[in-house]
Amino acid sequence: MQYKTIGNTKVPVIGQGTGKVKDENIIKLGIQCGMTFIDTSETYGNEEIIGKAIKGQRDKVFISDKFASEHNGYDGVIKSCENSLKKLGTDYIDLYSMYYPNPDIDLSLTLGALVKLKQEGKIRYIGTCNTPISTLRDWTPDFIQMEYNLFDRSIEEKILPYCESNNILTVAYSPLLDWDLLNPDSMIWLQEISFKYGASVRQVILSWLVSHKSVIVIPRSNKPKHIIENAKAGDLILENDDIDKISSLFPYKPEYIDPKLINITLSTDTIPQTKEQAVKKWPYIERVSIEDFKPVRIEKTWENTYQILEGAFRYWAWILKSSDPIPVIIKKRWSLG
Repeated sequence: MQYKTIGNTKVPVIGQGTGKVKDENIIKLGIQCGMTFIDTSETYGNEEIIGKAIKGQRDKVFISDKFASEHNGYDGVIKSCENSLKKLGTDYIDLYSMYYPNPDIDLSLTLGALVKLKQEGKIRYIGTCNTPISTLRDWTPDFIQMEYNLFDRSIEEKILPYCESNNILTVAYSPLLDWDLLNPDSMIWLQEISFKYGASVRQVILSWLVSHKSVIVIPRSNKPKHIIENAKAGDLILENDDIDKISSLFPYKPEYIDPKLINITLSTDTIPQTKEQAVKKWPYIERVSIEDFKPVRIEKTWENTYQILEGAFRYWAWILKSSDPIPVIIKKRWSLG
């Protein structure tokens, strides 16, 4: 397993994402395989399970935990941390992060609580997640957690260069999302590269991601075979020519379409159907900046009509603030016939 360093701490380049993971044996297997960076959140409902998995080996693992955006602010962060410490069965959390910025709460209050927790030894490092560059420039966390994969490389535009120049470690979540839906013509080359190293395509993708200076990854799985496969990617080092080849095969190309072409009614029933419903569900949505806007992920349903797969909040934030075409990444189902 390769490692990267933050402060005086080494962390493995392949960690464990645990959203929807409820089996402590899966967590234990990941630790045995060297994936000792374990990411959770108070919203996942599995902190107690992780606590059981790390019992007796706390010194071997690096725990990353997150508090929900509704708990931003001084008192909320302190209370959330105390609850998480109790559920994890530990007296400190290695990395404690803000899950999402909340424009209704002064960032200084949230940061004040995090600094206090660090001074008390209850957390070791301070992080943030899903944070636009405009907010990130207001402070310098130790870690930032963002989506990063071959399908969505949007952080390469501003976030990743900023992190690399400011010694901020980037934790890439969903690193393998939709890799099997990438352009099959490009996938053929990716398979050729995997054959060259005697590795799987999944391992090559993970290795490509961590080849970036500041990036570690936290793939999630409930399958033991994938846990073992993911961990072995930590030993795979790609040659520079292959890194460059993969980068050229899957370029980041957001598109811009008329928001009216996105059919909200085709999406999950949890997505607001009107502006009024969006404001009611997210009272602070009208105060969110759409600067450095992360594209919405959509899928084509029929000619010139799309449905939202991910990013309903960003969709409505855009609708409320702009009449311009909305940036999107279109998920395509390629035909091999």
